[in-house]
Amino acid sequence: MRSSAPARLSVLAAAGVALAAVAGPWTPFAPFAPGLARADEAPPTAARHAVVAIEIRGDADPQLRAQVEAGIASGVERAGATVIAFDDVQAALADKPALQGCVSTTCLAQIGALVDAREFVTAAVSASGANYDVELARLDADGNTRRRTATCTVCTITELAELVADRVHDLITATAGAPQPVTIDSRPGGARLTIPGLGAHPAPWHGELAPGTHVIEARLDGHATARQEITLDDTGEEQRFEILLAPVDVSPWRRRTRWAVAGAAAAAIIGGVVLLALDGDPTCDVDGVTCPEVYGTGGAGLGLSVLGVVAGGTAGWMFWTDR
Repeated sequence: MRSSAPARLSVLAAAGVALAAVAGPWTPFAPFAPGLARADEAPPTAARHAVVAIEIRGDADPQLRAQVEAGIASGVERAGATVIAFDDVQAALADKPALQGCVSTTCLAQIGALVDAREFVTAAVSASGANYDVELARLDADGNTRRRTATCTVCTITELAELVADRVHDLITATAGAPQPVTIDSRPGGARLTIPGLGAHPAPWHGELAPGTHVIEARLDGHATARQEITLDDTGEEQRFEILLAPVDVSPWRRRTRWAVAGAAAAAIIGGVVLLALDGDPTCDVDGVTCPEVYGTGGAGLGLSVLGVVAGGTAGWMFWTDR
């Protein structure tokens, strides 16, 4: 038997009431997109960044600290994170003076537990009149550090605050572990650099390497091979390194030896050529007489010539490496 239209409407209305009771306050999309957050639900918790150190150096305006703090807060919030102000952090550490100003991983872990944060920001500003140098760092309790620097020349403290905000925003949003621009040179120049994972390249070398420690090897004729450990910080700016190579001290014995080898090589080659020239000639020199014997010096001449060439190559190598 077919049900009437009013009965069907009553069933649908009852189902709607049941759904509303389960889903809570109704939104236009609730019956059709149950996976969407409801309007009264709080958004996911944003990352919390605690400001643990602000250092002002030089002849700074009294309002400078407040402007720097405002710039940090603006940069953190623009990055979609939550900032815990420096004063609030210090208040939480009032009865733990050993943690104030400490940024070791152990201290940060304890500070984070007190203020509910896993990311931390430090700032240092050097002031000289209207010129400012800014050093910013983002740290975590796992020992990861990212740094940014900036210079503001002849600017107001408001402009400085905007600069700080931009750098802090970059600190938070930059990709962790992104390759950093780097230049590696040698002194003297022109050394052959061996870079882990990238092979050999002549100095100076310009490229990108991951943040962290790398061992670079440099070779240059007449100099001792150098191996130097370089550490790249996550700064987003080009970092430069120079590898020093010490000249090899050529001893008097080596100098005499290379000249002796060169002289012996010349004598051997000349002697070999003479013996080759004599090979097959008669052993006597009398007109009209056929000598019963001839010189058989070809083998000796060839061997002596080869020995001279080898000795000459050795002497040349010694002179080349000692130059």
